[in-house]
Amino acid sequence: MNNLAIIIPVYNEEKNIFKLLKEWLKVVPKYHKKKYKFFVINDGSTDKTHKEIYKIRNKSIYYIKQKNIGHGNSCLKGYKLAIKKNFDLIFQIDGDNQCDPKFFKHFIQLIKKKDAVFGYRNKRDDGFIRKIFSFILSLLIFFRTFTFVKDSNVPYRIIKKKVLEKVIDDIPSKVMLKNVYLSYLIQRKYKIEWVNIRFRKRVFGKTNYNFINLIIMTLNLLINLK
Repeated sequence: MNNLAIIIPVYNEEKNIFKLLKEWLKVVPKYHKKKYKFFVINDGSTDKTHKEIYKIRNKSIYYIKQKNIGHGNSCLKGYKLAIKKNFDLIFQIDGDNQCDPKFFKHFIQLIKKKDAVFGYRNKRDDGFIRKIFSFILSLLIFFRTFTFVKDSNVPYRIIKKKVLEKVIDDIPSKVMLKNVYLSYLIQRKYKIEWVNIRFRKRVFGKTNYNFINLIIMTLNLLINLK
């Protein structure tokens, strides 16, 4: 495997994104010696996220500034762009700096022999409620489809292009939790290798989804699962 795309959707992360990029720009070349590119997708941020990203002058960053289309759609846009540019491996993290790069080495080693490697957040510093929600979401998907996805909405995942390009167009456009639907498709058709990771506490900012949003998106997902 010689090409790696790192997809990072970002929305209003002015206090997190600079540190995140600096941290990952040190780790990725340490364990991946071949070509790599960071696809940073600024999804209509209304704060100073753009200025923070612009501070980092690095040829390994491919920066996209767009109108807000949502997290899931931004991820898919990044995935499809990486496929179009013929990257062999597509790795995704989120822009809130909760994804600890210390696990990257294990992921990049495992993907050599696996279809996809996903993190399983067995330890979460961002609260017990979020861990419970993720577990309930996995159970609901299983009861609906008989496919168990251990941590379906985890934003720490690496997928081979040949796998991703065969399932990505099967995600319905009306599904809100597109990353969850993608996890389901890969688990159903291939096999996800799960790796225990620790999810860091968000230091700055807050999530854009409240309890009501999560319920609506979960119902939308369950209705559209096939």
